[in-house]
Amino acid sequence: MFARQAFAYLELAARTASRSSDRLTRFAQYLADRDRRYFTELPSDVPIPRSSEFRLPSLPSVRPERQLLAALFDISRHGLAHIYQQTPVDLIDEKQWMTTFTGAGPGLLMRDAGSAQRRSQHLSFRVGPVEGRVYLVVCPDVLLADLHWAARLAPIFSQYLAPDYLARPRRRSKKSEPRIPAQRSPYAFSSAELVQTLADHGHQRLPWPETTA
Repeated sequence: MFARQAFAYLELAARTASRSSDRLTRFAQYLADRDRRYFTELPSDVPIPRSSEFRLPSLPSVRPERQLLAALFDISRHGLAHIYQQTPVDLIDEKQWMTTFTGAGPGLLMRDAGSAQRRSQHLSFRVGPVEGRVYLVVCPDVLLADLHWAARLAPIFSQYLAPDYLARPRRRSKKSEPRIPAQRSPYAFSSAELVQTLADHGHQRLPWPETTA
């Protein structure tokens, strides 16, 4: 649960910061100040979100597709969001790589998550003695504390900056992009058809609550 919250926060912060190149750059810089290992250069490219949707924080010295944070997001975020489980990935030597998360423990307070003691295992790794699988250890409390610290200093969450809200069909992120025709929506029915279908199948229609001045 804590890991899922941390990666959800990363996506929200990245989507919001992507509205401003300056904020996204500062977000990455402050995150690197906390722990530069988030941007370790990997041996080859890994999947990243489409730039038309949002960008993850990255340092200019390394291509975004080769930074560790991109792999962490790809391996962890999607599986946690859908089935509460991180996604192992196959490597070219037929071994696997995946993240593993630490959990809650007695006496561990969120206010101490950024301490050196709590950071001792964060972003360390283990190799399975039998199958050779590589496990990257992520401490969700440390990750969330780092993200919150960097987002606050950037600053990302302000009254002047908001993420592009999700919708189906996908809305244009830029005015220059062509408008998506309504008939391409995966929900190919009208609101009247929806209301009639619900009513026909026993769904009770409630009155709209009255508002008071």
